[in-house]
Amino acid sequence: MGKLKVYLMSIPVIIIYNKNGYFLHGNPASEALEYYKRDDFKGKHLMDIYDLKEEYSTVLTVLRTQKPVVNRCDRFKTRTGKDLTTINSGYPLKIKGELYGAVVFESDLSVLRQIKNRTLNLESYVESDNYEDSEKLYTFDNIVHSSKNMEEMIHNF
Repeated sequence: MGKLKVYLMSIPVIIIYNKNGYFLHGNPASEALEYYKRDDFKGKHLMDIYDLKEEYSTVLTVLRTQKPVVNRCDRFKTRTGKDLTTINSGYPLKIKGELYGAVVFESDLSVLRQIKNRTLNLESYVESDNYEDSEKLYTFDNIVHSSKNMEEMIHNF
């Protein structure tokens, strides 16, 4: 899962909870970041999933205040013992003014570092006077694929 995991880690983590703080859904990127399977978390309360204090939870703050929380840094530990530092934005999910739950978008700090490094590499590449001798930022090996046809096309180049 090497290249797939790197690809998934560059996608924002999206997790949805009901109005009482119970897990409803997480996208594949959330599974990759936190090493879980969605079915393991379904129906569990946020406080049973993570080792954190209620006042330090973006999701529980959103549910309590019914207002968005944007770009908040959360440090917490998964129940498996993995330490995580994420930048979170959470939003209440309302229909006709009634709270139904919350959605949180997480970015792992390591992903933010990768984006920063990629941006710095791109800037130095663009500013370079000698494009022919510059190191390539990406090669065909960087393409994430699962199709045999795509693999053949890449290797025929």
